[in-house]
This record gives sequence, C-alpha cells and structure tokens, in this order.
Amino acid sequence: MNIGDSLRFKDAVWNISGLFVHDAVILFFYDTCKACGIDIKLMVHGNIPCKWNSGRIIRSVEPEYQEWCLSEYEKRNIPVLLTFSNYLLAEEDLEDNLSNNILKRVAGRPGNGAIVASDLLSSYIREKYPDITLYSSILKIVSENKKADVGYYHGLLDTFDRVVLHPDDGLNASVLEKLEHRERFEILVNENCVRNCPFRKEHCDIVSSYYKNRRSSEIMDELITFKLNKCRSVQSPKELKAFLNGEIRTCNFSKEELAGCYDMGYRYFKVQGRSLSTASLLYDLTDYTLNEPASRTVYKMIMDRIGSKSKEENRSLLLGENINWEEL
Repeated sequence: MNIGDSLRFKDAVWNISGLFVHDAVILFFYDTCKACGIDIKLMVHGNIPCKWNSGRIIRSVEPEYQEWCLSEYEKRNIPVLLTFSNYLLAEEDLEDNLSNNILKRVAGRPGNGAIVASDLLSSYIREKYPDITLYSSILKIVSENKKADVGYYHGLLDTFDRVVLHPDDGLNASVLEKLEHRERFEILVNENCVRNCPFRKEHCDIVSSYYKNRRSSEIMDELITFKLNKCRSVQSPKELKAFLNGEIRTCNFSKEELAGCYDMGYRYFKVQGRSLSTASLLYDLTDYTLNEPASRTVYKMIMDRIGSKSKEENRSLLLGENINWEEL
C-alpha cells in the first residue's frame, strides 16, 4: 500500500470534537499525518462551560491553556468552531460575559466559526462578526422537531454557511438523496446514542437548561437520573449485551454507510469526542479517516507515545510547528 493511499477519502473534511479537551492527541495526529505526507483536512470544535454552550457536559480549563490551544490550531490553519448550541437562550443571555469573551477571541482569528442552535444567537453573532462561519447545530433540528424534513434543511441554508444533519438523518438514505448543495451539509459519523432515540430532545433540554442556569447542581442531578432511567448507550455495561446481539444499534456508521454518503457527494463529516476518552476518540479518528494498515499503525504509535502521559507532558511534545522526530 502506498502512503498516498492512506486517506480513506482524499477530499473529505473532518470536524473533530475535542477543543480544550483532547487537543494534544488531535494536534499530534494531524502533525503525524502531515509529516508522513498524508494530506488530511481537519477542523476542531468544542467550548468552555458557558451559558451559550450545550450538547455535552464539558470541564473548565485555564485561560492560558485556551490560548495555547487556539494558537496551536492557528499555526496549522485548522479552523476552530465554538459549540454555542444552547437553544433556550433569551435576550438577557446574550450579555453573558464568558460566552462573549471566548467568541471574541475565536472570531478574531481568520477561518473560525460557531455551531449555533438559537436563531436569536445566530443573528447576534452574525451582526457582531459578519465574516464568521456559522453552522446550524444538530440541536436546532432536535429542538424544532424537524428530523427528516428536507424542505427545512434547505431553508437553513439561507441563514447558515453549513448545516449539521440530525444523527438519524445521516443514516437515512431517502433524506440524503433528496438534499441539494451537499457540500454545505455535515454528517456526524460516530455518535453513541441509540438510533431513533425517543428521549433525545428531553436529554438536550436538560443539558441546555444546565448551562443556561450556570451549571446548576439540581439540574445535574436531573441529568444523572435521566441517564440512569432512560438513556441507552453502548457506554453502559448493562446495555452492552443488547448492542452485541443487534437488538439496538448506535448512530456509529459502518464503513459501508460512510462510503455511501461519500459516494452521494457529501464531503464534510463530524467526529464527536468531548465525552469520550482520548483513546476512544483517537480510535474513531484513525478508523474513519485512514485505510488499513495506516489507521492501525498510526493509532498504536500515538497511543504508545502519549496515551499514558499527563496533559502537560502531552503539550510539551507539541510545542512548535512540527513534531520533533529526533525526540521520538
């Protein structure tokens, strides 16, 4: 196998979850590919805990670490997208200092953007930063109950630069075949939620409320109860048998399902990972983007190198423009 054949899809663009969480491994993966002549195209998304965020529960990080991340991505021309996917926002929430400050820092760097679920917030961001790239969030489709509505998707293109499909719609051939301007849609390929989950909106409502109410401990308790009683995930040991025997399936794409989307003309794909371990994110990242044996070889090399190291040790490997191959 020639190294030039390592990429699974040569002109695909991969939007990776993990900003301010899995930065070391994302940067190391990117640098490794580039150093080996594998011309992979990446973006990265995520956020700090703030009122405008939703989707995943994330942890706080120091401002110095935030700045280091933004600078390292900028050096590599990797666009950064902030997840502002809270759809429960009111006018007064637009004044949130933490959200505005991180937006200002990210919008000040060229090529960056935001993933938004609230029309109120998307109008606010567009007015303040007219050149920023705006994505329509999965949570917008969920909150408005517009799954499988092709006309609705086409209407979103009037407001947003790119639209992220509902996870079930990325697996729905009848929807994919009807969508036009496919270069403006993005497909999530590795969500661990159950296909056609009946509790998705309830889950999203709780998380959005949690951030809107400044990470309320009462709402966190509600979320924990929800997950215990209603959430079926492959990450739950008690549900593993049901996944293994095929009783239920996750929204993780098979290789055939992913190839089918690519053959239809879709080029933008999203890999979630903020709530995953570093090892799990790296596995999905290499498995979906690279062919064998490159995917297995790159995964093992990176995990052997940084898998057991601390965040500070990981960062020290990545300072500067490129990997220090003499150190390796």
